[in-house]
Amino acid sequence: ASTFINTLVLSQHKDGECLNDTVHIAKDKALRLVTNQKAPTPQTIGTWLRRLGKDNQGVKALQKANKTLLNLQKEVYLTLCKPSYQMLKLEQRGET
Repeated sequence: ASTFINTLVLSQHKDGECLNDTVHIAKDKALRLVTNQKAPTPQTIGTWLRRLGKDNQGVKALQKANKTLLNLQKEVYLTLCKPSYQMLKLEQRGET
């Protein structure tokens, strides 16, 4: 299940609007090396979603995974990026 969710979340963050928009993920060699997963085909994802579609469980699972990923991105930004950005602004104003 994680392979399906990862593929869909990655597609959403690349402005994917339909299952066919996941094809580029399968073709991305660098992404496959990083995730160590082969992306499922749009047809396979569709079958998986229909199987989970009872009581909207597939959509709920995707929303939960997406929210988790966005929270992680926010945490990384606040930990790594924001302090560097603030320091750069102070340097530009000559306050360091």
